[in-house]
Amino acid sequence: MKKLILLLFVLVALEAAAQAPFTRNFKYGVKLGASGSNMNFNKGEPRPASHIASAWKTGVIAGVFLDIPLSPQLALQPEYSYVQMSGELAGTDRSFKTNYLSLPVLLKYRPAKPLSVFIGPEFDLLLNAKGTTIAGEANITHDTEERNFAAIGGFEYNIYKSLSLDFRYIHGLNHVGIGQRSNTIEFKYELIQVTGTFRF
Repeated sequence: MKKLILLLFVLVALEAAAQAPFTRNFKYGVKLGASGSNMNFNKGEPRPASHIASAWKTGVIAGVFLDIPLSPQLALQPEYSYVQMSGELAGTDRSFKTNYLSLPVLLKYRPAKPLSVFIGPEFDLLLNAKGTTIAGEANITHDTEERNFAAIGGFEYNIYKSLSLDFRYIHGLNHVGIGQRSNTIEFKYELIQVTGTFRF
């Protein structure tokens, strides 16, 4: 029910944006690419007794977005994406796989025609989570923090007409806890994403 309500909210927001006076020249598009993610347990609370090595994992990202012009060089770009994020406690047998509905809102500036730079916040809502140990894989969705907030910075390069490449770095702002009903461990997400985008 929670996911259905969020989906309805997204659809209503898209319709409202499309009807706003300044969005008459807006474009919409699709994106598909790869995501490298790291659950940085060194930034959890309480801090671990010893340093935990980074363990970057790959995943996929797919979504849709609106490109809303505010001026010839400025645009607002809300996005709605499915993102895989993973990580592990390096040196142990514990690893994690999570899937999120990601909702970034980017402010884009175009200093030159093929290049745009952007910054913005991101809100992620957990869809499901799995944890793996030597004993096997288990569903830990209800034992994992549901929300993640992050900051985004990156750039987009137009390759040809409506086709572009998007490069971004995402850094988690809040602590995400796993094991909320048992022994909690916390981390902050770090992500690198490379996607191809196509505007209609």
